[in-house]
Amino acid sequence: MFKDETFPILNAVQGKGYKSLPELSLIPVGSAYSTLEDYCSTFTSLILHEVWATLCENVGTGESQSLTSLIHPDPTFCNGFTLLRCEALSPTRITNIDLFSITFNTSRQKPPKKIFAVAEHVRYRSWEIGEIDPRLLKTCQDPNIPITSFVLRILMYHVPPNLGSIFTVTRISRLNTVFKQIIQIAELARSPLCEVILHPSDYEDAFKLDAVLDDNHAFLNPIQYKAVASITKEVSSAEREPKVALLQGPPGTGKTRVIVEMIKRVRCMHYETTGCYPCILVCAPSNNAIDEIANRLMNEIDSKYDIVRIGVPATMNPDVVRISLDKLSGGKLRDDAAKTTSSESRYLLTLKAESNTLQRKKKKLVAAILNANKNGSSDEAQMIEKKLAKLQVDIDKVERSYQDRFLTHLELLNTQNNLRAMRQKVLSQANIICSTLNSCRSKEMEQLFLEPASSKRFLCCIIDDRPSVPSQNLSCRSPSE
Repeated sequence: MFKDETFPILNAVQGKGYKSLPELSLIPVGSAYSTLEDYCSTFTSLILHEVWATLCENVGTGESQSLTSLIHPDPTFCNGFTLLRCEALSPTRITNIDLFSITFNTSRQKPPKKIFAVAEHVRYRSWEIGEIDPRLLKTCQDPNIPITSFVLRILMYHVPPNLGSIFTVTRISRLNTVFKQIIQIAELARSPLCEVILHPSDYEDAFKLDAVLDDNHAFLNPIQYKAVASITKEVSSAEREPKVALLQGPPGTGKTRVIVEMIKRVRCMHYETTGCYPCILVCAPSNNAIDEIANRLMNEIDSKYDIVRIGVPATMNPDVVRISLDKLSGGKLRDDAAKTTSSESRYLLTLKAESNTLQRKKKKLVAAILNANKNGSSDEAQMIEKKLAKLQVDIDKVERSYQDRFLTHLELLNTQNNLRAMRQKVLSQANIICSTLNSCRSKEMEQLFLEPASSKRFLCCIIDDRPSVPSQNLSCRSPSE
């Protein structure tokens, strides 16, 4: 970003008489850094520039999302900030560290005022009419939309008036990824690749791979085959040192194909040596990118729990939802619940027996209709069809009762602790974990990283490259990422 380029938000701020504005200028990025502090100061500045550019872009394009929220009248104060407890009924999904603005009026003569706020402690839950504020019900009465409880952190002296009433809060941007990038830079000192990143020219061996002989391959061209074979050989080596392999190529040159083939070969070679499959972490910057890899792996590797996709199923490609952590852990919990008894078990058995009886009757009626039509007895067929329609009503009623009872059965058995334990179990059993860079820093993944040394550890981590990005997206230039 050059000094003479300004965003619409800058012009708006300038028009309000502000004396100083953030200076946007090119920041030099070196190829080596004398200390970790120099590296951190450079890339932290780049990340902050990216935040500023993203905020300007969101304001300029009008892509913000507003929701009506009840702000409770009991704020708390902590380290110079005010914490506002909020509730909203809105289909808009918010997450921790989202940046918001709160709009309110100070007087009738003045325009509405806006203050910045950051969302924390976001929770979703179901609700009933009697337990929700009537003012929120006016904003949305759809019972399928959960109530969102969250906290907005603002500066202590920016508390809006008339707390305990309805406000309009607008999400300006998601800051979760930025916070994780800053934490990642701060934790670089603990990485075995820290010195390699700071002084790459001093560690040329970390970027060198052994040469391999040319070979024919049905799916790879010679260059792709060399990349796969050399990286696979290095990863599968008995005496491995931390290394970085960079695979570069424009769109359409088969990088994803190389990644998939490399994973297949690493798995096979590790299994031949150890008798078990390794654990491989695959990351990409976007949902589309990681879904493309996961989808290809699903077609190549036939095992139910081999591949797990971490993330929110609603953001995934429909083809990979079945291997999402939510879907796999939920299905496993349902399987376990079907084998376990509760106070609902006897009702479930009764409803199941009744459903089987009705299904047998339905089968006989369908056969009778076909037979009547075959014999040309249309009147008889129509009479049987009416009986079938009534029977279908009974079948639907029994099935709904069964589903309701089964959900109660699940609630009795599957507490939050059980769900967390099952999710962790599915992750521990996975051999290939696919995740966006953002989701990779979840608490579940951190727990997996910190498992005892006797547990299965990641053999390697593969990070798909970023697509072409606008010049203001500077996070792609951070070697630690």
